[in-house]
Amino acid sequence: MNKREFSKLILRINQNERAFEKFYNYYFGKIVCVLSRKYGEDLAKDATQEFFLKLINNPHLANDVEHPNSWMFACCENLAKNKIAKDAKYKLISYEPQDKVVFPIRVEYIDLYDKLNELPEKERELIYKIYWKDYSQEEIAKEIGIKSGTLRQQHSRILKKLK
Repeated sequence: MNKREFSKLILRINQNERAFEKFYNYYFGKIVCVLSRKYGEDLAKDATQEFFLKLINNPHLANDVEHPNSWMFACCENLAKNKIAKDAKYKLISYEPQDKVVFPIRVEYIDLYDKLNELPEKERELIYKIYWKDYSQEEIAKEIGIKSGTLRQQHSRILKKLK
């Protein structure tokens, strides 16, 4: 949907039920599909539905949106993050390691995300520590108990797998 179509639908979203249906049907599945890879399907659906409710009640929020697709994905992702943060306030903090390393994802990097999740756990953790936690290779090698040269070789092999 281009910017002009998007703007026309937003203007008619409160007056015309069919305009809302068209808008909802066009975007809902796409947004849920992308967000569910990172946040799970239930949270993705909740955040997307909450976004549409806010948009119905406040269509002026979408005025002058330059890139409608990016804007909608960002809004829905922010709602999901806010829900996670809100829920975290009411849960006990667990210091146990997660079963699976979760990588931040943007819409443009879905293929890379899939490749990262195909890696064995130890390789995923290594990439996570280097690129998302900004650990130096020397720090990681010391933590694991191997030489930094060995770690550099492992890192190189992993990057070749990801290409």
